[in-house]
Amino acid sequence: MVDAATRRLQIQERMTDDIIRPIVEVLDPEGAAVVVEAEHLCMTARGVAKAAARFITSRQLGCLSADTGRGQAFLNLVTGGRTGGGIGTV
Repeated sequence: MVDAATRRLQIQERMTDDIIRPIVEVLDPEGAAVVVEAEHLCMTARGVAKAAARFITSRQLGCLSADTGRGQAFLNLVTGGRTGGGIGTV
């Protein structure tokens, strides 16, 4: 699923959603979460020329929703507690 979702140019938030959607549709879990950390080539290769322009996006559903205790614990675990700029939920 990740390979299929990353083959075309798109925004990272949509790609994160494209990864989780089939998981939820096929498996019908009580909760699901996908966290994507990616380098934005548009910022590193041209224009802004910022080295290591990495951003994290997440999509959390059901019992792992970002607004639940489990969801927040999951997000803290996989992001190492990093918050603020560069991390966003879809």
